[in-house]
Amino acid sequence: MVSPARLAAAPYSLVLGYPRATPRQLGSRADALRTMGVTGVSFEGPTRLGTLCVLGKGYSGVVLAARWRRRRVALKIRRTDSPRKTMAAEARLLSMANAARVGPKLYAHSRNALVMEHVEGVRISDWLYALKGRGSAARARRVLRSILESCHALDSAGLDHGELSMISKHALVRDDDSVAIIDFESASSLRQVSNVTSATQALAIGAALSSVVRRRCKIPQRRRIIALLRSYKHSKSDPAFAALLEGLGL
Repeated sequence: MVSPARLAAAPYSLVLGYPRATPRQLGSRADALRTMGVTGVSFEGPTRLGTLCVLGKGYSGVVLAARWRRRRVALKIRRTDSPRKTMAAEARLLSMANAARVGPKLYAHSRNALVMEHVEGVRISDWLYALKGRGSAARARRVLRSILESCHALDSAGLDHGELSMISKHALVRDDDSVAIIDFESASSLRQVSNVTSATQALAIGAALSSVVRRRCKIPQRRRIIALLRSYKHSKSDPAFAALLEGLGL
């Protein structure tokens, strides 16, 4: 575990001020993390930055495993080359998702960082590939329904995730089969919402993931799904969503 103060020095400074930062910027960011209550960072995860492992890297930030007030969390640090000057907008959008009971819980934020719930789970695509055994079809239906319920909650809240056409990257399944939608950096409360539509198309129509879904549980053919989505898009109401789930067999 590396303390915030040590993050300002090489090799850790690469992630604190990715892709490049001045000593003054690094010192300011390290001080801000301490003020937020971050006590340490752990370099682990599937993505490498130089010699360091991190949980993820996007166009606006780097995500690290960290400790905050004795809690294991995910720490997102704004990239210095991000077009966004602060993390305030993303914090606001994640708070909107949390109000709809969706997404990692937001614990704290500053100009250059977000402290969030560390969601430990596997991508829906990997979970479906590995699913087998008695009751697997029922489990698959429950998880798929849970994903779409989260998407409908976002639709109802007026928050568009923006990347759910790539649902395999943004839906994680925990050990208890509960689901978390992650990564709200492309979210918007201004554009038309299409969370249910995008996720359903990815899960049930798109070539790669839908073929796995169809091997795990029975869903209608493509033409029927398109008709169901067209009906849902008209109102996005609770009854329209219930009809969509029934039509999908979920």
